[in-house]
Amino acid sequence: MPEQKKVRQIFALANKLEMSDGTHSDDLHYLIYRVTGKSSVRDLTEGEAVSVIKELQQYVDLAELEKSAPPPPSDALITEGQIALIFRKMHKLVSYDTEPSDVPFRERLAGVLSKVTGLQINSSSDMFKGLTEAQGAAVIEELKRYIRTAVNRRRRMNAKNDT
Repeated sequence: MPEQKKVRQIFALANKLEMSDGTHSDDLHYLIYRVTGKSSVRDLTEGEAVSVIKELQQYVDLAELEKSAPPPPSDALITEGQIALIFRKMHKLVSYDTEPSDVPFRERLAGVLSKVTGLQINSSSDMFKGLTEAQGAAVIEELKRYIRTAVNRRRRMNAKNDT
């Protein structure tokens, strides 16, 4: 068993990284097993404890570096979440069509992207390549407006048909 100072250091670093939940199936014990092949801090030799501490310290250093990193620039690229939301909003908009459209879904989406961003968007390639997060937000807001308009149009049509 390693000296008590090293054991405390291992657990202090693991707690800093929120890797230890007090069980033997937590992230700390997986790390110990990956580094040493042993399943418990008590089973480590002094050298193995040092190896585990070095590994944990690298993770702590990386976490601190990420915390101190400057925020992403305002021209950060569109996120996967935004792209997924754009597709969901576009599908919702298409669901309000009163007549089937001859224009394929991707071309309709490329048209919306082109209109909102002012860029020439090709529907046969990666339509989102180079778009910024701000442009993604603008597209989402425009699709929300289109959906509100489509909902209101459907309501008016239903009210007209009911009378």
